[in-house]
Amino acid sequence: MTTLINYAAHPSLHTTIKTTTVTRDGHEPANLLTGLSNTKGFLVERFVKPPVDLVVHFKYPVNLAAVVIDPRVGQNASHLFSLYASTLPNAAASERDVWIFLGKIEVQDRIGEIGCIVNPSFRDTGAHQDRALDVVGELRKATSRFCNATAPPATFTPRAHILHRAHSLKIVINHVHNSRLPSLRHLEIWATPSPRCPPAVRTEIRAVVTTDLSSSSSSSPISTADVIDLTSDNESDPGPPPCPTHFIDPITTQPMRNPVRLPSGHACDRSTVRKHLEQCAGGEGRGTDPFTGLPMRWADVKVDAALKEEIGRWWRSVDGV
Repeated sequence: MTTLINYAAHPSLHTTIKTTTVTRDGHEPANLLTGLSNTKGFLVERFVKPPVDLVVHFKYPVNLAAVVIDPRVGQNASHLFSLYASTLPNAAASERDVWIFLGKIEVQDRIGEIGCIVNPSFRDTGAHQDRALDVVGELRKATSRFCNATAPPATFTPRAHILHRAHSLKIVINHVHNSRLPSLRHLEIWATPSPRCPPAVRTEIRAVVTTDLSSSSSSSPISTADVIDLTSDNESDPGPPPCPTHFIDPITTQPMRNPVRLPSGHACDRSTVRKHLEQCAGGEGRGTDPFTGLPMRWADVKVDAALKEEIGRWWRSVDGV
């Protein structure tokens, strides 16, 4: 089964959102990831002026289909937003060289007005198909706030190489109406797992969403409206996952062969970490931990012998050795 998922409405998917801006009490950015319609939303303190950055991190890379925003909190209304994506799992807002511009959303100063940006070239890349999908049509079938929009949606720039493997999403509030405060009441991020995710990851995500839906009640923020079913009638689920999810490099989303442990505690393949450090400014084996942004040297990276032995046994079974 392949689904278009609102990644901002399923806490079990471990999507996170951060800002370096001072926010008002009760208006923290985490409100945007609850799936609730009655939260206080995101609102900054009175002394904060645009631009304001919000950075969303996905546990696994995603194939972006659309972003929907409600910009009004009380009398405050944001006007212009810029969106960027990165393939790094924990890209920081200040790391300008890792972000690729996706497009802009402009929302007029009208109560109830909604902003939206869509990927006009989105393709449903399930295990059994690869087909173009009318994202706007699918959103209109769901109870997305996009249905309240009066203006046509904006479109992402032609960045297919980044839209289908986004690990982080940056939303910048560039301008507000009438000198009011930067705000965001509601956020929807519609996507599917990236085509680069192994079947094991797709299986994990499908299980998480299915569990969320089956355990929800009438009072739960999660509903079937947060998942659009794109499965054709003759589709069957993929077979058993080819490898355990903890064998997968979180940066490349490929099975590891030589796992090493970073100072942040994350495990990545040795080749991935070496390439990351080589690309970091300064070189010479110095850089930052890609998951925390803290300084890291090659000497700080440790071999995970136990995990390497476990992965080695799995590879031998796969290779038939």
